[in-house]
Amino acid sequence: MISNSLQCTAPAQSVGNIMAMVTPRIATRRLLRTVGLGPASLNNPLGRIPYSQLIVLYEEAARLAGDDAFGLHVGERTELRTFGLLGHLVMNCPTLGEALNAVARYLPLWTDGASLGLDLDRTSVRLVWEYADTLMADCRHDCEMSLAAIARIGRFLSTVECKPREVHFRHRQPRNTSEHRRVFGSAPCFDMPVDEIILESKMLEIPIRGADYELHELLKTHLDGLLSQVAQERSYAGRVRRSIRMTIQSQSPTLETTSKNMGVSTRTLQRRLRDEGTSHGRLLDEVRRESADRYLRDPRTSIQEIAYRLGFSESSAFHRAFRKWQGSTPGERRRQMA
Repeated sequence: MISNSLQCTAPAQSVGNIMAMVTPRIATRRLLRTVGLGPASLNNPLGRIPYSQLIVLYEEAARLAGDDAFGLHVGERTELRTFGLLGHLVMNCPTLGEALNAVARYLPLWTDGASLGLDLDRTSVRLVWEYADTLMADCRHDCEMSLAAIARIGRFLSTVECKPREVHFRHRQPRNTSEHRRVFGSAPCFDMPVDEIILESKMLEIPIRGADYELHELLKTHLDGLLSQVAQERSYAGRVRRSIRMTIQSQSPTLETTSKNMGVSTRTLQRRLRDEGTSHGRLLDEVRRESADRYLRDPRTSIQEIAYRLGFSESSAFHRAFRKWQGSTPGERRRQMA
């Protein structure tokens, strides 16, 4: 069964920051094997992995490296450029406040496994880090990495000392907190209600050195468009579409199969999709149509194999469906793409 927590993902490239800290002391394959990941899963620059696996990977890496401050050490060495367009946008924001707001607004483009909230009052701003799955198992090192990376933004982008006023963690206090004091500039509080960094509100006005206003506006416009696409994908219909994609080659893509994978009854699935103006059949058609075009671009994949991959019982059924979608046969469409 596909639970909500398993549907939260992060870019596969997130693993790169972890590997940079453990290699060559620990064999990469050995570490990946502990969480069920293979090296091939990290080679695709657009690939994504379950966020829950990333959490476990941090804990295992810390254990195998014998580094009780592993998450902090990854966070303080993480470069904004490794976050792709989001990182470049943050680097070109006019002020630290806009940079932090950009992280909060566009973080869903990076992951839906966690969020950053900004709570501003007259004298302070609280940067609250929250996990989508509140029942997530031990995630200490991922959390400490995240808050260390956020705290580093101000130090990296400005010439002004940007030391947090307070840092709070929900997890228990480790035996040794000397690295926490070094990384954050003060001793954090543990066993707190939320994971957060508290800054003086005046720090939000700190200018970012070398910011390019035109590049900032260009990146912001592009990321707004991507954010709109992600919001649509993460609707209930988007989750159903993702479930269909994940199972179409191994299971018959029926309403009953998808309902079971989503952990709901067929009636509930139909009702929620109807509320969003769609249906299981329509989403299945969309997934098959999009996937068919992608497969047809590879001449090494036979049309019979494509029909199988899309969950059709026979090639003739695929031909009929494809003609309905495109007004042509799969073979004709392939020749048009050549």
